[in-house]
Amino acid sequence: MDSTMEIEQKEVKILEKLDEKVSMLSSNYQELKQNNKTLQNENTTLKAQNENLQIRAQKLEEELLEKEMEAEEIVKKVEEILGK
Repeated sequence: MDSTMEIEQKEVKILEKLDEKVSMLSSNYQELKQNNKTLQNENTTLKAQNENLQIRAQKLEEELLEKEMEAEEIVKKVEEILGK
């Protein structure tokens, strides 16, 4: 009888440990799942910000090119005036 009770006690301890481990794994999984969702949201936000910055940079490059062309025209006009 004692051996049967010992076996049952060991089985109960094993089951309790397994239950504890499963609970920990489940908790860790839920935490990681939430962290993943947060990172995905941050990634989406950063992608949108990056796109906006790229558009702004492109506009600034276009404006700079226009200003450079205007400056070249002004220099040509000044050279024409001074050359006369």
